[in-house]
Amino acid sequence: MRLFIAVCLNETIKDYLMTAIRKLKREAVSGNFTHRENLHLTLVFLGGLWQRFNLRNKKWQR
Repeated sequence: MRLFIAVCLNETIKDYLMTAIRKLKREAVSGNFTHRENLHLTLVFLGGLWQRFNLRNKKWQR
């Protein structure tokens, strides 16, 4: 599981970003572009939590 803290974007900002994404798609040679419903602003990425949890001693690893 990947965990992060993010800000949800309003519809006006999503419209603007989707317009920019459509323009980029036309010019791009290749790439993956996010879907509208996945647009957000990530503030902090906490990482893959299950990889950091030690099942043997049930403690979090740094």
